[in-house]
Amino acid sequence: MLYRASATIFVASVLSFQFGATASGQTSLEPARGGVGQAAESKIETPLNWKSSGVLIAPLSDATHEIVSVKDPTVVRHNGLWHVYATAYSTSAKTWSMVYLKFKDWSDAPDAPLTYIDVNPGLRGYHCAPHVFYFEPHEKWYLVFQSQQPQYCTTDDLSKPETWTAPQNFFDRMPRSSPRLPIDYHIICDDTHAYLFFTGDNGRFYRCRTRIEDFPNGMSDPEVAIDDSRDHLFEGSMTYKIKGADTYLTIIEALSPARYYSAWIAKDLNGEWTPLEGADTWETPFAGINNVEFDDGVEPWTRDISHGELLRDNYDQTPTIDPAGMRLLFQGRTADSGGPYHLLPYQLGLLTQQPAASPEPSQATGERPRRRRPGGRDRARFGGPIELDPDDKPAFEEPPTSFMAEREDVPHGKLEMIEYDSKAVGATRRMNVYTPPGYSDEQQYPVLYLLHGIGGDETEWQRFAKPNVIIDNLIADGKAVPMIVVMPNGRAQKNDRAEGNVFESAPAFAKFESDLLGDVIPTIEARYSTIPDREHRALAGLSMGGGQSLNFGLGNLDTFAWVGGFSSAPNTEPPAELIPDPPTTREKLKLLWLSCGNKDGLINISQGVHRRLAENDVPHVWHVDSHGHDPQHWSKSLYWFAQQLFQATGQ
Repeated sequence: MLYRASATIFVASVLSFQFGATASGQTSLEPARGGVGQAAESKIETPLNWKSSGVLIAPLSDATHEIVSVKDPTVVRHNGLWHVYATAYSTSAKTWSMVYLKFKDWSDAPDAPLTYIDVNPGLRGYHCAPHVFYFEPHEKWYLVFQSQQPQYCTTDDLSKPETWTAPQNFFDRMPRSSPRLPIDYHIICDDTHAYLFFTGDNGRFYRCRTRIEDFPNGMSDPEVAIDDSRDHLFEGSMTYKIKGADTYLTIIEALSPARYYSAWIAKDLNGEWTPLEGADTWETPFAGINNVEFDDGVEPWTRDISHGELLRDNYDQTPTIDPAGMRLLFQGRTADSGGPYHLLPYQLGLLTQQPAASPEPSQATGERPRRRRPGGRDRARFGGPIELDPDDKPAFEEPPTSFMAEREDVPHGKLEMIEYDSKAVGATRRMNVYTPPGYSDEQQYPVLYLLHGIGGDETEWQRFAKPNVIIDNLIADGKAVPMIVVMPNGRAQKNDRAEGNVFESAPAFAKFESDLLGDVIPTIEARYSTIPDREHRALAGLSMGGGQSLNFGLGNLDTFAWVGGFSSAPNTEPPAELIPDPPTTREKLKLLWLSCGNKDGLINISQGVHRRLAENDVPHVWHVDSHGHDPQHWSKSLYWFAQQLFQATGQ
């Protein structure tokens, strides 16, 4: 919704833009829609917290097998034993293969011997990423794996790897709708169909299906079940039935900043998958280093919470998990390990779900939420109940489907990572800088400073939202003026990496104000051809960066005339302190943008600022879309926000 008080302050008219959409009215970043009816309920209380064991299963070589990793586990409990199949990379065979082990209790796992899958002549060579289950209609165990296309074997005794039948293909040849690199296959069945799910190394989650009576034959061609970004939806997927709920859960590994798991839920395996709120971002993952602590006495041994499986309540074709007692067998590696992916020293550990933190009271009044104790149990809790007001509505329609697609028919700007000396921090720091197509020192440009969230760094905007692509396209379409975009690191401390408990670095985000004003802006204005005045500087950010942008932008109106907060976090100053002098704010601002998703538990922060502005007749954009605290909201907000910047007043 657009709020005006005076024609002297710029607020764009939403009616002046053209919109595009798919036939279903979706954008390319949203989950694929396939079902109708009531939304799924997961019975999983978020945000989640986990404790990790130490390493339980490590690569063990013998005289004929030199292996450097054990990864991609699949696990079932049968006849009083845990049975684990996993991937191993063999430097002696120079390929991916599999290993098997069994044990009674998890305390026995470190001593369990590995059986190499090549004891079975039919399984020598490249086979990896296994998924094991018992298919009751056939009274057979199935092992599904990647070879590169999906294959399967069967046996009557999963404890004897030598008894698996020769591998068979699910498809005579991979269908044309398959991605270039299909990976990590798994099977789950409902009452009528068997589903084959997998990812495509391209930000998409695929499904095929066949009737139960036809399994394993007759799989349909792959279709996209979830469409996201590669950084947020990468590999290691697995789907489960949630015990006590008419709902399914899919967890999928994200690529960066470190490996972590996000979650989606659906009422129907063939239907709509939606992100599980509070378990779908780097800051509040399903499972990731931001919500994992290590058992007492265990030295932290991994930053990656990577490819794994939840321990199931059953072992058949309907993998089921208890939402109140989850455990995740996962792969991790030491933080200082590196090199080619096939040589990374992955090992297996076990996460155990911890009791949920007590919820905080709602902060619907717009006053500043209670400060969380850094590192405390509630560090990942995103707000309280969502209470929407009548004016919590979109100010803009959905962007065109292709708004983030890199186009060959338009000129492209340049991205470069630069270093600068920060007097405020006492260190050399980095920032990512976009210059528009045709950048020239003969022309001066306005500058947008774009700030990241608490779990990010100077690369986060690029990974989540591709600002260079969005602005390239807008400039080419005549919807945005050529501008420089600066993406600094808002964590103003010497070790400014997003690692460990990122919430403990919150004070460094407040300190960034002096770095921004005293070091970042002077560096940019000395190195690039800018227009060095307030009317040509904009400041915006997401989450923690949204709070920074409102705090620093509204607190320095002699420096910035254009300010935006996307999903602003609890670091945002109380509304009365943020806007202590409404007439001055009204006079100096050319644009104030506030946006949030109506599924975002932090919406009360932005609502409070919006109310303060509306009550004091301060013009601003108030845009509430259908998303949560997620990259979809941030990228779409940037798309519309960038079109408002540096335009003539009253346009």
